[in-house]
Amino acid sequence: DIGSRLRDNYHPNILAIRALEKPVIAAVNGAAAGAGLSFACACDIRLASDAASFVPAFINVGLVPDSGGTYFIVELLGYARAFGWITSGRKLSAAEAHEWGLVTEVVEGDGLAARAAEVAARYASMPTRGVGMTKRLFSDAARNRLEDQLELEAELQTAATQTNDFR
Repeated sequence: DIGSRLRDNYHPNILAIRALEKPVIAAVNGAAAGAGLSFACACDIRLASDAASFVPAFINVGLVPDSGGTYFIVELLGYARAFGWITSGRKLSAAEAHEWGLVTEVVEGDGLAARAAEVAARYASMPTRGVGMTKRLFSDAARNRLEDQLELEAELQTAATQTNDFR
């Protein structure tokens, strides 16, 4: 039962990535296909080596996207581009994925691990509570009414003023 497997194994991991009040970095070096593509898109930052590719493999074998792919890919690309790409099954190169806004940055050669570590270190040196609360605000923004988002901003800004980072 694939539905049970998804609910028991995949969904908790996707939800954990989104709930973590820290930036989650995907470093893609090779093919991100199927659920791997969905997991990469659930992350906050997607770095790709120039050898990476992004493959919406589901349709090619008669399946539908899972692991949050329909949620995150539409959020990243917009409905028309997301639907057209996912239903085509067409592989995107790292350069195309960057051009489309699917990945944050493309790293040439073997520098992906070093660049991912550099980005992680930069975030670790920043006001981490503010970064985490900003992630929460951005994650909730698409689903909230404006009034609710304004209230959440006010609540989190109040919380931010109480942190050591702000002091």
